[in-house]
Amino acid sequence: MHAAFLSAPTHAAAWAHELESIGTMHVLNAAAECQVRKVIAWSQTVVYGANPLNPNFLSEEHELRGDKSRSRFVREKVEVERQVRRFRAENTDTIVTTLRTATTLGPTIRNFATRFFQRPVAPVLMGYDPLMQFVHERDVTDAFVAAVENDYPGEYNIVGDGVLPYSTILALMGKVPIPLPHFLAYPLSKALWATQIFDSPPNFLDFLRSCAWPTVVKHGA
Repeated sequence: MHAAFLSAPTHAAAWAHELESIGTMHVLNAAAECQVRKVIAWSQTVVYGANPLNPNFLSEEHELRGDKSRSRFVREKVEVERQVRRFRAENTDTIVTTLRTATTLGPTIRNFATRFFQRPVAPVLMGYDPLMQFVHERDVTDAFVAAVENDYPGEYNIVGDGVLPYSTILALMGKVPIPLPHFLAYPLSKALWATQIFDSPPNFLDFLRSCAWPTVVKHGA
């Protein structure tokens, strides 16, 4: 099981590349040399990208448009998936499973999403109210256990049932929405990211646009 990946963006871009892209290359080379029976790799639904060409709902068969993202964090995930696909094509006797998880929440999870929603206020891009999708940490664990104990070759979306508008999520959490115009939101986010006050890069605002958030369909398995 290969899960040595970052769950949130980092300012240490070179280190992140070594960990994810180069690290995956070494893992897959070792797996090929040892002729392992099964490889399970963790990915995230951000690989579909915040792209206006995406349909409202995405299945595993849809193109990974995250390679066109301005986010290095997202592009690294897509590069890893491409390496895994090449490994699958070159090692047909090995069962290769990729689990793409949505934003994961839960009582023991500490990631950029949980930190984002812990704040009393939340930015809202004026004119946009994207549909959002999450998955509970126990469901993610169950998916990995199922992939270990059974053979499920291919890519699988691991997501919760249904979606919620961003405005509804903020209302349920009692957060105060702060409407921001585009011309102000992006420079402000860039400044907060540069000073490390905010742990999400400015290009992640693309995911707060209703035409761009990747809502995926959970696989039947």
